[in-house]
Amino acid sequence: GLAEGESVAFTAIITDSSGNSTTGTASGTTLAVDQTVPTISSVNSTTLNGTYGIGKTVSIQIISTEDITVDVSGGTPTLTLETGSSDASVDYFSGSGSFVSSFIYTVLSGHTSPDLAYESTSALSLNGGSMNDIAGNPLTLTLITPGESNSLSANKNIIIDAVAPSAFTVGAVSSTGNTVVSNYWNSTN
Repeated sequence: GLAEGESVAFTAIITDSSGNSTTGTASGTTLAVDQTVPTISSVNSTTLNGTYGIGKTVSIQIISTEDITVDVSGGTPTLTLETGSSDASVDYFSGSGSFVSSFIYTVLSGHTSPDLAYESTSALSLNGGSMNDIAGNPLTLTLITPGESNSLSANKNIIIDAVAPSAFTVGAVSSTGNTVVSNYWNSTN
């Protein structure tokens, strides 16, 4: 077999069905061998740090070690985010042909996270699609462990709060000396 970066030189003589062979100057072609499988080097976001509620969007970028071609003809890659009692499955959005693959997350009712993160190191799924480098080597889908350096939650401080507050209830009201007047508050009541 060939090693990474090794070149192969070859010469070919082309002969047609009548026995005529190529003549003239030789032409050379060099083939480079690429057996390096691309990996994920970082997960980040172009969305500013802050708190996001229902209907807001968060852009998430998966940065790989090589340019990646994303083919969605058989399905769309997804990223699963840890968003409380129901995790969010976020579809690939853009970036084919570059080293940055973008996913857009729209916050839904009930989602919550004190520091947005993906669900696990295996939260990136091809879902029938493909993500390959120019040589056809498939992207290793293993994400950086959530919370570790270069993970989404280490790179950004994005808070998700899409849980409505519970109904406000008032307990018993007692007077401390003066008359309690409906719809009125003073320092002695």
